[in-house]
Amino acid sequence: MEKFIIIRARVNGGKTTTCGYLYEQLKKKADYSKLFNLGFDEIKELKYNEDGELFDFIGIIIIDGKVIIIISQGDVAADLEKMLNKLKDSNLIKELTNNISDVVHFFVVTGRSQMRKSSTIMMLYNRVPLNLRKEFWTEKSKDLKDKLKIKEKIVNQIINYITQLLKE
Repeated sequence: MEKFIIIRARVNGGKTTTCGYLYEQLKKKADYSKLFNLGFDEIKELKYNEDGELFDFIGIIIIDGKVIIIISQGDVAADLEKMLNKLKDSNLIKELTNNISDVVHFFVVTGRSQMRKSSTIMMLYNRVPLNLRKEFWTEKSKDLKDKLKIKEKIVNQIINYITQLLKE
């Protein structure tokens, strides 16, 4: 079963920005990378609104034959669950990876910090056994001009964790 990396924060806490920065950093090490919108339509680059905020995306990264899927949308549990269920389809994985693989090794997903009955984090806890998930907490920068600097530490921790897993 695939392993889950969960990026947690409160509402508007910088989860999507952290995912975007992580995607860009992992892409530098990747044998293959591709971006999609939440409808699984390919996009050429990460998209930002006029305020400089990143739109949700799905990123596919392959490093050393291991498939990592980053899903930045974690505010709506039902939407994330629907995407995760869709990604159980090996034919879809083949399509997303240009026939390089038909399995996912790691998911990077996001979840709001509050543990409520219908929350994303509760859905992930119910879906993914404790031994197959690792959580990282991110925060939003107070200075929007320097929003990636605050993410650097957590992104490096996630990359180190993924690097460790790739060696296993």
